[in-house]
Amino acid sequence: IRWKGRERTCSCKINGCMASPIDLYKRYLLERENTHLYAEDDCFITYEFCDGYVYIVDMYVVPEKRNAGTCRRISEVVEAIAKERGYSNVVGTVCTSTNNWEQSLAVIKRGGYNEYERQGDMIYLVKKI
Repeated sequence: IRWKGRERTCSCKINGCMASPIDLYKRYLLERENTHLYAEDDCFITYEFCDGYVYIVDMYVVPEKRNAGTCRRISEVVEAIAKERGYSNVVGTVCTSTNNWEQSLAVIKRGGYNEYERQGDMIYLVKKI
C-alpha cells in the first residue's frame, strides 16, 4: 500500500509486474465466477460467455459521464469481442427493484437491445450482433 497525500493507492506484484486494484479484481472475477471485466477510468462492464450468447452482468458509468454514449461504447467493446468469438447474441437484464431501473432500461434499448421476456422483477433483453 502506498500513501499519496490523504489518498491511499494499492498495488501488488503479479508475476513480477505491478497490478492495480482493478486488475486484481478482474483476475478475481475471472477465476471465481468466470466473469470478464472491461474497465476504463469512468466506467466498467462485466460479462460472461454462456452457451449460445454473451451475458452482460453489470455496467456502470460515473454520473458525470452519463448520457454521453459511454454505455453504448463499452457495450460495443463486448459485442465486438463476442462477435470475434463467434457469438451472435448478447443478452442483458434490468431488475425493476433497483434504483433508476427505468433509465437503465431506456439506455439499453437505445443501444439496440430488444425486450424478449419479463419474469418477476427481471426484464430480459437481447441484441443480435
